Amino acid sequence: MFEELRVKHDAHAHPLTSKRSTEYYYDFDLMTPREARAVALKLVESMPIEHTKVDFIVAPALGGIVPAYFVADWCDIPAVVIDKQGYVRGGTFTEGSTYLIIDDVVSTYREVERCRTILEGYDYRGTMAYIYRGVGDPREDTIVLARKEPEHAWK
Repeated sequence: MFEELRVKHDAHAHPLTSKRSTEYYYDFDLMTPREARAVALKLVESMPIEHTKVDFIVAPALGGIVPAYFVADWCDIPAVVIDKQGYVRGGTFTEGSTYLIIDDVVSTYREVERCRTILEGYDYRGTMAYIYRGVGDPREDTIVLARKEPEHAWK
C-alpha cells in the first residue's frame, strides 16, 4: 500500500516535518481527490467505534488536513486544523471535549505531542495515520494503515 506514492527524497527540496532523514518519502499530493477519499474511507473502516464518538477531529497542518477532513466528513464530526504557528483554526469546543488526531505520516510523534500540548484541557482519544515510519512499534493509542521503513536521525 502507498508504493506508488514513494518518491526519492531530496532533503533540500523537501525537508521532512519530523526533522529526520530518509532515502524516500511518501508524497500524498500525488493522489487524486477520489483516491484520497478512498484512502480516508479505509481509515474510517479501521476506526474503533469509540473513535467515531469524539467531539472533534484534529488535523495537524499540513499533511493531516486532507485525511482529517475526509474522515470528519464521513463520520459527520467537526474538524479543526492546528497550523504551523500553533493556532487552532475551526470550531470552538468546551474544555473536556474529546478529540482524535488524524495525520498522513507518524514517525517521531512530534506533531502529535505538539497538538496535545496546544489542546491541553481537552480529552485526547488517539491518533490515526496513513503510515507509521517510526522506530519500533507505534504507540498503543495509534492506528495506521501501513508501516513503512523508519526515518532516521540526522547524521
